[in-house]
Amino acid sequence: MPQYLYLSTLPEALIFSMLPPAEFGKYMAIGDKKLSSANSIFFELDPDTDIPGLNIQVARERCVSHKDGSPRRSAYVSIYRAFERIPLSAFSTLHLATKDGLVLSLQSANYGDGKTQNAYLYQEICPVVPRVVSNLAPREFC
Repeated sequence: MPQYLYLSTLPEALIFSMLPPAEFGKYMAIGDKKLSSANSIFFELDPDTDIPGLNIQVARERCVSHKDGSPRRSAYVSIYRAFERIPLSAFSTLHLATKDGLVLSLQSANYGDGKTQNAYLYQEICPVVPRVVSNLAPREFC
């Protein structure tokens, strides 16, 4: 079975999984027993990325099928300061999961530097989840 490497935003965690993005998003949103539900945002990363300072190989080796053949849902690499260690070149698709487990996948794309709208709505990824309306284009806002 293939291995996927995901970066979850809240809680911030770097995770190997054998679940493809749609199944992983459902697992992150509602869990395996469906006792809780929450929106989930996670990035798919290049699984061959070597990240200095993390024992990524240990998690890679733990991410194997269970004895009954079912896929391993999660093998955690890091739950602390993962974002800052990952090179931009490793980022791939952004996945948004609703609290009931539906997943929308957004492919990366280039955008123009010119301003095309009067206002933009941003949601920052941090513990307090602020929303900001700004007249700054994405690059200027960053």
